[in-house]
Amino acid sequence: MRKGKIYFEEMADMVITGTFQLAGNIAPVNIMASPLAAWRRTIESLRNQVKILVEHDKDDKAAAKYEVVATAQDEESVTKYGLLEDVYKIDAEDAAEDQR
Repeated sequence: MRKGKIYFEEMADMVITGTFQLAGNIAPVNIMASPLAAWRRTIESLRNQVKILVEHDKDDKAAAKYEVVATAQDEESVTKYGLLEDVYKIDAEDAAEDQR
C-alpha cells in the first residue's frame, strides 16, 4: 500500500534494498548486510489471490453487503500450492473517494 492505495506487483520483479538512515548527516546503512537480516520467504507469507471488496450501506438490508471490485490471481502458483487468498474490505465512502 502506498499513499492509501493498493498496488499489485510481481515479487520476482521487485528489487528491495533495505537501508536505514538515523539522521540526515549520517550515511545510510545497508540493513541486509547484518547477519540478523537472514530473512527467508515461506509459504506462510505467500498469497496467490487478492480480492478487494467494497462494503455497502449496512442499513440497506435488501442490497448485497459486499461487492468484489478487484481480483488478482496467479494461476501457476494456485496450481502449484493451492489457493492462498487475502481479502481487503473497504467502505463505500473510501472507495468513492479513491475514484476521484
